[in-house]
Amino acid sequence: MKKKNSSKYDYLINEYPAVITKDQFYRICNISKKTAKHLLDNGLVPCVNSGKKTRKYKLKLTDVIVYLEARDVSPENYTAPLGWYKRGSTYKGHKREPRVLTEEERNQLTKFYSHRMAYYPDVLNVIEASEITGYHRNSVAKWCTKKQVQCFNMGNKYLIPKPCLLEFMLSPFFQGLKSKID
Repeated sequence: MKKKNSSKYDYLINEYPAVITKDQFYRICNISKKTAKHLLDNGLVPCVNSGKKTRKYKLKLTDVIVYLEARDVSPENYTAPLGWYKRGSTYKGHKREPRVLTEEERNQLTKFYSHRMAYYPDVLNVIEASEITGYHRNSVAKWCTKKQVQCFNMGNKYLIPKPCLLEFMLSPFFQGLKSKID
């Protein structure tokens, strides 16, 4: 005697409990965590959202099987929206669109940065350059390593002449960096 609603996903009933977590869901469906979150948050797969930070979702295994069968028939109904996976400036991005400075703005910034550097020595170490730019010393060291700011290395220490740091701070690269702490 044949079962009425037999499915190629019936084997899941023997392998998983009746109620599963998001972790089990994305593994069963062979999708990313982010796609699983999209499907659950937007009601494409029924679930109970507890509101907690961990173990937030509870799903019925039967609902997951219904989703898998429906996805086989029309996968376009379950795709993430355009831009869902794209990393933009809001997601740990370090860059924004560089601003082209006018000559007047460049002169004002030169005056401002020069005043800010007035009490520092003519050749700066990474910590002093960090204080001037407002970025972490690791960022300054990375700029030196990648030759984005002109510097020289003496005894495993980067030394940056003031004019080179000033020129770097006026560059489109520096102007395009995301805001930092001051």
